[in-house]
Amino acid sequence: MKNGFKNKKLGLVLAFLFSLFATVASFGIGNMTQANSIAGAVNGTFGVPTWITGLILTVLAFLVILGGIKSIGRVSGVIVPFMAVFYVLAALLVIIINIQNVPAGIAEIFTMAFSPSAMAGGVGGTIIATMLTAMPGGYSLMKPV
Repeated sequence: MKNGFKNKKLGLVLAFLFSLFATVASFGIGNMTQANSIAGAVNGTFGVPTWITGLILTVLAFLVILGGIKSIGRVSGVIVPFMAVFYVLAALLVIIINIQNVPAGIAEIFTMAFSPSAMAGGVGGTIIATMLTAMPGGYSLMKPV
């Protein structure tokens, strides 16, 4: 941003403010929310105080981030495949436990998908998408001018 403005000081100040606000927002947007959810779940399931879970998550995240991008890549490369397998197995387990509800669930999907309100939503969404992408005169709200 410093090089994008004729007034270099203004660009430098705006770049600093953007970085500052993005960093502050990153804590509340995802990290704090996810850590709070994890701490609440661990507390509800195992009775571990939330501050202990928060401390453990903080230390683990700090160690991974401190190692740089290669450390983040290595940890992700190990954790993500296990997460994917666990997610699929957990979903199958939930379906198996609730197998008696599967036919009613499929029927509900079709009933709701072809209801008048679903059709109205589809028509409304199509109209809005058309307005955003194909305005008269070739102008579009979605494409750069």
